[in-house]
Amino acid sequence: MKFRDKLDRKYLKIVAYVVLAVGISYALILLMGQYQSIGKSLMGGINWVAAILKPAVIGAILAYILNPLVGLTERMITRNAKALSQNPIQKRRRHTLAVLITLIFIVAIVLASLTAVIYAVTRQVQTINADSINALVNSIVDQRNHLNTALKSGFQSTTSARTMILTLKRT
Repeated sequence: MKFRDKLDRKYLKIVAYVVLAVGISYALILLMGQYQSIGKSLMGGINWVAAILKPAVIGAILAYILNPLVGLTERMITRNAKALSQNPIQKRRRHTLAVLITLIFIVAIVLASLTAVIYAVTRQVQTINADSINALVNSIVDQRNHLNTALKSGFQSTTSARTMILTLKRT
């Protein structure tokens, strides 16, 4: 009789599962010991992919937001010119023109907003004078002195209460 015939297949399968479970457990224990280096490598890979995908995602978001405005501009161009041909090259040119007009419009809005913010900030900076700065600094110093006085008087009253309690306990 051969050795293979003497083995019970049911128990052989159980032994194989036990050996596999022990091997996987040992591998997991080794991996857990190296979690910091694995985490650093994994985060490095994620940061690399994020750095590559960031411009594409920003571009997709801008295209999604600006597409309705480009469509509106393109419809306005076609409405004003009634005798436009349906030539694909002409359509592409109208679309390119609509994109350029939209981008110019968006850049103008951003520049106008920045100009308004810069104007407001410079106006505020111009109104600040040395007297208001001195008054602000003096106010801060007065508040600090008042806080120190309050804390000292609080500590003194606490120590005087402690001494009264200690004298009462002694008597």
